[in-house]
Amino acid sequence: MYHCVLSWSDSSSSNQDWQIYNYQEFELLPAQYLNANVIMHDDYTFQIAVSTNGAFAAANLNYKAADHSFTLTSATPHEFDLERLDNVYIIRCYLEDINAGAESIGDSDSNSDSGNTAGSSAAPVPAKRPSYGPDSLGLDIEFGKLGFPAYQLYMDDKNDLYCSPRKVNNNIEGRAWIRNCVKAHVGTFLNGKPWTSQEQEGTSWPENGEN
Repeated sequence: MYHCVLSWSDSSSSNQDWQIYNYQEFELLPAQYLNANVIMHDDYTFQIAVSTNGAFAAANLNYKAADHSFTLTSATPHEFDLERLDNVYIIRCYLEDINAGAESIGDSDSNSDSGNTAGSSAAPVPAKRPSYGPDSLGLDIEFGKLGFPAYQLYMDDKNDLYCSPRKVNNNIEGRAWIRNCVKAHVGTFLNGKPWTSQEQEGTSWPENGEN
């Protein structure tokens, strides 16, 4: 038996509709997360589906009871990320509203089975489902992993690197700066995931030093 927290996180700049198969459906706003207290028993797979206005992504969060480990698999791997902080597992989704002109979206479905198997020559013994809940909402900046204040950076589709002129205090400020910078450079979009750093790199925008 393994006690842990699964944290479903909207790491995009768009509203996301989440569905955790056989458990719950919910909407997350940008930079918002939803925590679920979970007790794991046997090998299990959480099937995840996320949609925005015009885009869809899916993933499987796979638990192995032998070593209490989680892995994340997806047909759209650039849209998901898994991070562990002690017994908290953060599942981030970067899926954007495709109609907002943000970064391009893959739309392949993941049709994997739930993975609840127990190998045996006899009739398989059903895996014990995890205990799930209650939930709590919050902002993913509370995890403190990002080390704010920090400079916000991103790479665009032309491989140009942009950096905020001053340090941002949290994830919300960082995302606001990214949106403004992308809008200012018409016809460009994000190439990969933004990140933070204690050092300035690339092109500082805007040049007047105001985020």
